Amino acid sequence: ELYEFINSHSDTKLLPYTNNIQLGHLTQLFPILEIQLRKLGKMFGIVPFKEREQDFMKFKDPSSILRELLKIIYDELGNFENVPDLLFIYNFMFNSNSLNIRNECIHGRFYISSENLPFAFKITLLSIYMIMYRIDCINKNMPEK
Repeated sequence: ELYEFINSHSDTKLLPYTNNIQLGHLTQLFPILEIQLRKLGKMFGIVPFKEREQDFMKFKDPSSILRELLKIIYDELGNFENVPDLLFIYNFMFNSNSLNIRNECIHGRFYISSENLPFAFKITLLSIYMIMYRIDCINKNMPEK
């Protein structure tokens, strides 16, 4: 259900779902995750492009957008109590001191075999959904323009 939800709410069309998860099922989700993180970052005034003059046409990596967002939240609230979803995503998907699913998979170090691939697939789907849900909640609670 979650896979179909993301497929129907994303501009990127996903591979047909199967119970036999392949590497392509997981890796196709990473661009969607990055797009959603950039969208969320923009809502908080985070520019999605690198800020150095020679790199201004390149996107920031999603982990730096997420770290910037977490810093804004911590500076404003003094804690992370209201953003456990963002901490989950950062730690499980991008933090080299934690699972680091995205980088471990893309660089062929882990989450590429049938034993650990389904776990990474589920966590990535959950991460995308949590960002989509947060964006939707923010949009619903913003005053009309």
